[in-house]
Amino acid sequence: MTGMRSVLVVEPDNDDRGGFANTLRSAGLSVDSTYDAARGLASIASNHYAIVVVDPLTPGLDAAALIEALRQAAPRPVALVMIDHLDPARGFGADVIHGYIRRDTEGDQLAELVRDCLTALRESKAIAPSAPESGRVAESPR
Repeated sequence: MTGMRSVLVVEPDNDDRGGFANTLRSAGLSVDSTYDAARGLASIASNHYAIVVVDPLTPGLDAAALIEALRQAAPRPVALVMIDHLDPARGFGADVIHGYIRRDTEGDQLAELVRDCLTALRESKAIAPSAPESGRVAESPR
């Protein structure tokens, strides 16, 4: 899969992975998805994704290897990292991580954040690094 509208979702939970992928497809995006860290890293290396949505707790995922794979990819995709709480590691991979999303983020919020990333990529050909503390975090209303 290639192109400015392509997204990779790396998520071990079948329901969450399917939900994220379907939401993004409904927003007009091309989506690949995998449950497996090794397949996700291989996909990043062999495809041109604009956006990678990743669960950092995917079994077998080495966060440092993920960040390096994103840095080596050409063109470089940006990552949105799923979190279950609002305390992401500060500064880790800030040059490739555009934002953090909560697992319970509503579908339209996820699609909006991905569209914002795509717009920034189109306008600048690259997203300026933003530290996690200043990056967007999409939360569902409580």
